[in-house]
Amino acid sequence: MNSTKIVFDCRLKTLTPVHVGSGKNYLRNADFEIFQNLLTVYDSHRLQKKIEQADPSIKDAYFKELQTEGPSLYKFFRRVGWQSNEFVRYRLPVDSININEIKSQLRSGLGVPLIPGSSIKGALRTALWGYLLEQAPDARQIDRLLPQSREVRDKYAAQKVEKYLFGDHPQNDWLRALQVEDAAFEKEELALFQVKILTRTRQGYAFKLLGKERKNLSRERARQATSIVLEALGADALSQTTRVVLDRFLLEHEKFKPTPFSLPSADEFWPRVHAHFLKLAEGEKDFFEEMEFREVKRFYERSILERKFAENEYLVRLSWGGGWRFMTGDWLTPAQKEMVRRIYNLGKGEAEDFPKTRRLVVQNDLPSVPPGWATITVKAVRAV
Repeated sequence: MNSTKIVFDCRLKTLTPVHVGSGKNYLRNADFEIFQNLLTVYDSHRLQKKIEQADPSIKDAYFKELQTEGPSLYKFFRRVGWQSNEFVRYRLPVDSININEIKSQLRSGLGVPLIPGSSIKGALRTALWGYLLEQAPDARQIDRLLPQSREVRDKYAAQKVEKYLFGDHPQNDWLRALQVEDAAFEKEELALFQVKILTRTRQGYAFKLLGKERKNLSRERARQATSIVLEALGADALSQTTRVVLDRFLLEHEKFKPTPFSLPSADEFWPRVHAHFLKLAEGEKDFFEEMEFREVKRFYERSILERKFAENEYLVRLSWGGGWRFMTGDWLTPAQKEMVRRIYNLGKGEAEDFPKTRRLVVQNDLPSVPPGWATITVKAVRAV
């Protein structure tokens, strides 16, 4: 019997912090608190379990503390004679006290940190988009598929283009031939990270202060800019073996063919993905070079563009913090980008400046590390 599937046994390794949100965030005074610019996250499950087993007077003290004007778990621990260190999950020095929640990382039911297959598949999709687009015989067809005015527009600007390239129904879509498993990591790989929002300005760049006093702050005042704190896999976190599967039966079956185009072969698949993300990394390096942000420019040069990738090691960027270019694939021409930007009221200024913002992880007191970069190493290829 002929094999119908190509199975890639892979391991994913983070190059920079990678965050996939769980949807359930840590809340200030319930899960964490900030004292003298030190953010402490407590293990709320362990705390609740001990409170449930404790004397009624301790339960009363806990609920009374939560109802005070400035509740503090640390004060509660001192009041009942408990050691706060027993419940500490993380500590992180922060430069802002105006942090009210922490974005928590997705985990399995057993608490194992995950990058879900859907996130990995989403990154692969953006790379495959460009490959399919190269096969389109008439570039003007893409113009016709994009919304033309504010009065006539789809919920998503590229919805019709996506159906044109991949297929118009979930059961009749090239991505049906691609299956990706979740990537699981060790619990110890998780840590807290502080993130700032950079924006390009006429003078170069600045960092955003959000809220009532919305304004841009210089590099020297970056510590005062709005902070986003997230739980994420740190750099150099290595996943357990996971699988990416290409369904060769669907790829080669004439009756399935959802569009006139085709996905790359098994031999071409990963090099195509790698080339796509290298190209985007080159664009990011140029972005930071133009605004003279040397630290981030050097990151792209040394950690990605000049990196000696091992055999069967391929670059990806995925999940939170990648931004518009990495979610869409950045395939629009300047004229198309200007039209879409204007219709959907995206950003300000000219199309070539869009998007202007980037999220950067704080390292050595400077927002300088772009999140979401990783490599996928194909350990084995099997036909089943």
